[in-house]
Amino acid sequence: MIVRNFINISKYSNSKKAYMCYPSMCGSMQSTISWAHRYANKKDTDFALQVLDLAIKEREKVENVIKRFNRRFG
Repeated sequence: MIVRNFINISKYSNSKKAYMCYPSMCGSMQSTISWAHRYANKKDTDFALQVLDLAIKEREKVENVIKRFNRRFG
């Protein structure tokens, strides 16, 4: 996953502010959940849980990048 696709950056007078691009993140999460639902219906719940765990880790990664960016440039 490229974190850059899920972050928007606004430039104000002397600083920059990063925030999450909610349409991109929601689309990614929706597709992940639909794939996990397909695998759960096929009785492969272990893989479905791995897919959902990966989606949660990706969201946390995006939030950490935003926090670091805002701390550095905000």
